[in-house]
Amino acid sequence: MKNVSLVVLFEALFIPLVIIFIGSIAKKLARGKGWERQDLFWEIELTSG
Repeated sequence: MKNVSLVVLFEALFIPLVIIFIGSIAKKLARGKGWERQDLFWEIELTSG
């Protein structure tokens, strides 16, 4: 793991997770009511591309 820089780890892991989290917030805002379990159901987000 010494050959992997922190920048690569940041780009490969953190940025996609932030995008998915922003999608969850957008779902909540579009619906207008409280949080639902489906807002945080990220498996569909990750596999449907």
